[in-house]
Amino acid sequence: MLLPGETKQVHLFEARFLELFTDAESRHQGCVGQLLVTPNGNVAAVTSLLEIEESRRQEVGVWARLRCVGRVRLLEIEQTDFQFARARVELVTDTAEDAVAPSDLDECLAAHSECVRMETKLGRNSGKDDGGISERVEWGHEVVGELGFGVGLAKERDRRREMLCFRGLDAPPAPALDGSLQRLWGADSEAAAEAALLSFAAAACLPARERARALGETSTLERIQSATAYFREAQRRLAAEVALRTLAETDMGDETAKGDEPA
Repeated sequence: MLLPGETKQVHLFEARFLELFTDAESRHQGCVGQLLVTPNGNVAAVTSLLEIEESRRQEVGVWARLRCVGRVRLLEIEQTDFQFARARVELVTDTAEDAVAPSDLDECLAAHSECVRMETKLGRNSGKDDGGISERVEWGHEVVGELGFGVGLAKERDRRREMLCFRGLDAPPAPALDGSLQRLWGADSEAAAEAALLSFAAAACLPARERARALGETSTLERIQSATAYFREAQRRLAAEVALRTLAETDMGDETAKGDEPA
């Protein structure tokens, strides 16, 4: 399940997928949707709108890099003769009812940063950063999991902005989250789009159930607040782990000191 600002590589080799990409690029401005199936076998009503950033026909199948640019609600689905689904959809955007204050954004960033710090203290972060570059997928799908606390949220937000502003190798990047993205997200200004971008990046840190809820939310403020609450709870859990480890190391040091005492 991709959130706005995330990318995914696929290498698909069935004939229906070749036709799907041809149809999407010729008739739908290079856009496709994810069909998300819930654990009980139903299709999720709100799903991800993907733009085909790049695609190449391979000797077998087609390789593509997709980026999530928005969300849609499925209204009607039909099976095509080529065995892929075509859907009638409507755009899902945020409402401007709840304004996001700078303090809301700062609190979210600070809570995530503290979790990163404690994960590092526990030895779970290597400190390496691959710059967001992943190896090219040769078959199947690139695995996209929750962001967690391995990378700083501000850095991840900046990566996603850079990706969304990319306009191809033959054109300069957009200087900011432009009007087309603002319309897709229901933002009435660049500042509102920036707040939405941070909210989507924060939601990418959450487990699958909360991530799915964030996909369907239509309030930037609610996504920010939900993510911040999750980070605060994770912060308390991590603080307890750090305290227990410190206590165990202290006890071990005391025992070692006793063993060094002369008989």
